[in-house]
Amino acid sequence: MKSRKRHESRTETNLDMNEELQRIAIAEWYGHKILGQEGLDPVVGYKGGKIIPCPDYLHDLNATHEAEMIIRLSGPGSTGYLKILDEVCKRKGTNPIFADAPQRSEAIVRYIRKWSDK
Repeated sequence: MKSRKRHESRTETNLDMNEELQRIAIAEWYGHKILGQEGLDPVVGYKGGKIIPCPDYLHDLNATHEAEMIIRLSGPGSTGYLKILDEVCKRKGTNPIFADAPQRSEAIVRYIRKWSDK
């Protein structure tokens, strides 16, 4: 696997918990098992034993939307997620409809109660 250059910019939404910890928290909640690191990427196992890089939730809106679908399918629980997303967006001065991947990722990590304010 090739290492990708990581985005260096940090938004207001991910200052407390670094990007790697957020990626790992979402991946584990999503059902992936973190197997280690290859370059800058956490590596996860996937169905059939295929090894893949951890989805880049903070820079890939498609990956974030896949995780959000699990929340939406949970029914009533999705209301709690939407409230958290709204709070995250208000701090940034944006509307949740236009939330970017880092904002959505923070909301997911807070929703699954894995956020750590250090």
